[in-house]
Amino acid sequence: MQNTGGQSPAPKSADEAGELAAIRISGKDRVNFLQGQLTQDVARLNPEYPLLAGWASPKGRLLCVPWLADWQDAIWLLLPRERSQAIAKRLKMFVLRADVQVEVADAQVEPTPLNQLTSQKESQNLSEISHVSHCFYNNNEFSIVPPGIRNMGIRVQPGQPAKTVEPTKLALWRLMNIRAGLPVIGDATAEEFVPQMVNLDLLDAISFTKGCYVGQEIVARTQNLGRIKRRMYAFKSANGSGVNPVRPGHPVYGKDGIVGQIVDAIAAEAGTEMLAVIRLDCLEQPLSLDPDCQQPILRQPLPYDIA
Repeated sequence: MQNTGGQSPAPKSADEAGELAAIRISGKDRVNFLQGQLTQDVARLNPEYPLLAGWASPKGRLLCVPWLADWQDAIWLLLPRERSQAIAKRLKMFVLRADVQVEVADAQVEPTPLNQLTSQKESQNLSEISHVSHCFYNNNEFSIVPPGIRNMGIRVQPGQPAKTVEPTKLALWRLMNIRAGLPVIGDATAEEFVPQMVNLDLLDAISFTKGCYVGQEIVARTQNLGRIKRRMYAFKSANGSGVNPVRPGHPVYGKDGIVGQIVDAIAAEAGTEMLAVIRLDCLEQPLSLDPDCQQPILRQPLPYDIA
């Protein structure tokens, strides 16, 4: 892991932290193009079946973890706004002669309470067959509801100008993702983790049968040789709400020094809740957010098993 200086990254403003955006991938070669880029088997994607995926560097380090949605002759990548321009620019480098167009969509993308999403009556589909998520869509917009998140979904309204989302709504969305064990890769953690470190193999976000993609050799070797030495777990600060602010990229300390790194964290009523990638051989040690062990953290359950 690259961030070993013991300091949290510079904080995002309240208007930036947790904001979402959409990258629109169109053109007749879009599925084959993304098959060669993402960890997910994009051929599985259809309007009823949104998917989680990872995009890694050639060294197998995650650049982003987008949700994929199939809507109106395009594949939409939903991801943090702070990553959208860089990811779109990098994707364009791989297009070459393929019939593929990549653009950061002109759209409002925001977490939205379920009762404000497109209703089942108005929607062309409310998927009940997908174990991954639910999807609502009509001719004007679409929404997905990730697994383990009961009260909110991501609503995408193409053609609507992006506006700042209420910080309390963004904080609640991040908290729900943390409790669901769903990783979000932002600027502070880009190229820090191999996909298995943030449990993408446990979240049905990696295909080990589809063939080559960027970083595939590293991902496959990690899986086949049993070299998964770090995993993502949920934690809560033991000191309640008085713990100093914790941000993505912040180190986690054990008796051996830095033994992990925060993936995401948000202050809740009972204390800061977070997802952190931890060395497996240090998981049973007392863990803390500071080297002097004055900010201990306690492991919390996740809705899926980590072998």
